[in-house]
Amino acid sequence: MLAQKTLQAFRQGYHQTKKNTTDYQFSQFRNYTPGDDVRLIDWKVYGKTQKLYIKQSIAQQQIMVSLIPDLSASMQYEEAGISKLNYSKYLFACLANLAFRQGDTVQILHQKPYQQILDALIALTNLTAANFWIDYEKLYATSLMNKHKNLLIYCSDFYEYHDEMMTWLAAHTKKGNEVIAFHVVGHQEKEMSFSKNTILVDLETKETQRLDKTIIQEGKANFLIQQQRLKQQLSQLNIHYVEMIMNKPVQDALIQYLTYRNQYVS
Repeated sequence: MLAQKTLQAFRQGYHQTKKNTTDYQFSQFRNYTPGDDVRLIDWKVYGKTQKLYIKQSIAQQQIMVSLIPDLSASMQYEEAGISKLNYSKYLFACLANLAFRQGDTVQILHQKPYQQILDALIALTNLTAANFWIDYEKLYATSLMNKHKNLLIYCSDFYEYHDEMMTWLAAHTKKGNEVIAFHVVGHQEKEMSFSKNTILVDLETKETQRLDKTIIQEGKANFLIQQQRLKQQLSQLNIHYVEMIMNKPVQDALIQYLTYRNQYVS
């Protein structure tokens, strides 16, 4: 219900500022991959983006939209009573509604495609976060078993130890899947706006650290360095990056994403 109201309000506001975007296409274009007919390349889009895209027929546009959240324990992190995982579920509920309205198929993690939006929302509701990302590696690997190319939308805080997420995402792009990465970030987490002597607990390792002025300054600088590294890694894989700040409305992330998707519709 909340996702539907958010989406309705978003569409009304967005339509007031955009022309010829009455439908948000997940799949009007897809990335060019070696072996595609070069005659199908949309050179107008290339002129705008310097990237090769194939324009698809209506039949081809009906795709599998895979919504995959990070289920590691760090996604339990909360600000203002909302966890990163629940914030991600809210976004995914909005995107699932969009996909169903467009006639696309929705899949969550490795589960079979859903025929009804209610079933997809129930599946999202039942997701929980625990342990390390690596503990779910086999679960995530099943997303690579789809025979057809799909649109993968991944939502995570991107806390990893040995580039395990990047390896998995790279496998998807190598397969020809389009990947969108939503980076869910706490406002306090990014700004390190915690009071001195606050004790932070690593939700995965359970290690603790008492903050002081130096640690806060170093933590803020390190976050920005790691975020820039993440953006560069994703860019090299041709993965679109969207930042989601938890103290901002989900609509902000939707605007970033849908503007990216719709800038080619003219």
